[in-house]
Amino acid sequence: MKTLSVNANNDIHISNGSIVISDGLRALANTAEQNIKTLLGELVFDTSAGVDYFGVAWNGKPNVTQLENYIRTQILNTDGVTNIQSLTVFAQSDNFSYTAVIETIYGEAKLGV
Repeated sequence: MKTLSVNANNDIHISNGSIVISDGLRALANTAEQNIKTLLGELVFDTSAGVDYFGVAWNGKPNVTQLENYIRTQILNTDGVTNIQSLTVFAQSDNFSYTAVIETIYGEAKLGV
């Protein structure tokens, strides 16, 4: 697997004037994280994919259980992910974060914001 690499700000990573490409485990982990960041309805050819952030996270009273289920689904729907070892979602005030350890066809990867 190959994909565009992104930096800590989720911008396309450019080094020495060239776009950086990730492959293998890093590419798969990047893809899983991008899937988690996808808003429900954002994908024009699959409007059922994505996380309902407006409905379960940004509505003033986050529903951590529903948010965790959406994130779990997005991770497992990523080609090459074989299992989720752990997933923890935190919601406090206007902020939420998650950590996950996933098993992939390339090995184990850690995800998190």
